[in-house]
Amino acid sequence: MVLHDPQWDVRGSRLVTHARSRRFARTALLLGGSAALAGALAVMSTPRFAGARVPPVESLPWPASVRAEARSPLALLYVQSGCGHCSRAAQIFDSVFAVSSTRAIVATNEGPQSADAYRAKLGLRLPIASDSGGALIRALGTRAVPTLVLFHADGSRQLVVGFTDEVPYRTLLESFVR
Repeated sequence: MVLHDPQWDVRGSRLVTHARSRRFARTALLLGGSAALAGALAVMSTPRFAGARVPPVESLPWPASVRAEARSPLALLYVQSGCGHCSRAAQIFDSVFAVSSTRAIVATNEGPQSADAYRAKLGLRLPIASDSGGALIRALGTRAVPTLVLFHADGSRQLVVGFTDEVPYRTLLESFVR
């Protein structure tokens, strides 16, 4: 699947954003010969304000079970139950945020019963918000999953679409929690 936008270029599950990140990823691929290293550098070198097109937290159409406040940092992971990358991302997300005081939300476009079954299947400790109409994912400007949005306390937003590897993903989440 290839989605194209002047600011974002998502191929498969690898996020490549802006020319600087593409250069880092290409250099890593040439020097190290490792696609995993190239993917890690593409995600980790994503500018902090890469999510500038993501609306502010208070203007998103949150599901009724979720009340998001702009004052505190918030992490949102949007997943679908039939997606293998989403399951891996959700388990990592849960392991980082279930023991943290940082607010975290897992959301899916499935109904409440399917969302609860998915949560039980993966053994997640965080609750899953049901976004049955898909208004939240549409407001984020993407249809790709998994989609991670980090709303920083200073109002900046960071968007990561897809899942490449556990190590850079976990590192990104743990740096957000600190």
